[in-house]
Amino acid sequence: MGKRVALVMAAFAIVMAGPNLPTPLYPHYRASLGLSPFGLTVLVGAYLVALVAVLLSAGWFAQRSSPRALLTAGLVVMSVSDVLLACPPTTVGLVTGRALAGCAVGASTGAVAVLLRHHGSARTGSVPAVCALLGSAAGTALTALLAEYLPWPQTLVYLAHAASSLGAGAWLWLVPALGRPRRGDAGRSEGGAVVPAGAVARFRVACASGVAAWVTAGLVVALVPSYSVLLLRASNLVVVAIPVVVFLVAACGGSMAAGRWRPRAEIPVAALLMSAGMVIVAMSGPCRSTSVLIVGTLVTGAGQGLGFRSGFAAALSLSSPERHGVAASWYNAGAYLGAAVTTLGMGLMAQRVGLENAFWGAAVLFALGALALAIMALRLFSGSEPAARPEPVIQPTA
Repeated sequence: MGKRVALVMAAFAIVMAGPNLPTPLYPHYRASLGLSPFGLTVLVGAYLVALVAVLLSAGWFAQRSSPRALLTAGLVVMSVSDVLLACPPTTVGLVTGRALAGCAVGASTGAVAVLLRHHGSARTGSVPAVCALLGSAAGTALTALLAEYLPWPQTLVYLAHAASSLGAGAWLWLVPALGRPRRGDAGRSEGGAVVPAGAVARFRVACASGVAAWVTAGLVVALVPSYSVLLLRASNLVVVAIPVVVFLVAACGGSMAAGRWRPRAEIPVAALLMSAGMVIVAMSGPCRSTSVLIVGTLVTGAGQGLGFRSGFAAALSLSSPERHGVAASWYNAGAYLGAAVTTLGMGLMAQRVGLENAFWGAAVLFALGALALAIMALRLFSGSEPAARPEPVIQPTA
């Protein structure tokens, strides 16, 4: 692996660590600011909505800026988000910081894929996905460790990450060879139908797999830390963070396993894994067991990684090659918006009926939806259909 590829991967991992830094601190924000479960989900929703807005504008940015400039801008914006979150917490400051984190991730995602493709990485689809998941897990774990065992628990980790982001941005800007990919190389789309008429139903099922994957991710990241504190009486931040870290690492493993089988097998298996994992997570409350919670997040994470990437690969394989940018935009925007709406709905439900009952309700509803998704995938995807293993440039464009 070349030095330029390693630099791009490291920079993207730093970007993706940023949105996950607040995760172990959600119970503290809940207590200090008096946030309801709905208030916590608003923090996740602000990140996802901002991310979708930037992703849908990616084509406009790509025509006006080089990939190196976009990735550097993402690192700078992420450092601004860190500074806001390092200040004494306020609801407005937290929401603004989370929205800026979404903008940073949206600006960086396509730029990373273009740079990796240009500088010789053959797997431009899987490498960013793995970097994103590992960076997310590292961000969650880093916050838990620093906040639990070092001074300034709400400040130090953000300042350290801001310094890392600015350092990586300066390093990127000082490497001239990274500036070579031309502007607009991040996914132009020609005219014509995005999805052929005969593939529309299967494309929708593939997109539904992405929505299901990000629904589970939103629920785990937003509410599992509070679930650990309120129902399982966890007080150590490392213990609070472990289920989320396990979820993210398992999602990385599931993502790497995607593409080995046909969509007819992968999408139903992923849906059933996610629904089973959500039920196990809900069971951890009555059992008062952190071990059960960790097993639940492990199973859910494996299904999440498999479901998101297999759905993405299937959606791209079903769309017209010259319209992959638009298809990727639809897939990602639908997944993130679905996660935002569902996470906010879960927060409202938890506020009305309590966190434990809300998790049980979400688990039952998700299981029914997963069963419907599995049945539709089995009906619409043929057994002879080849495994969908494209390695697309992940640059959603509107």
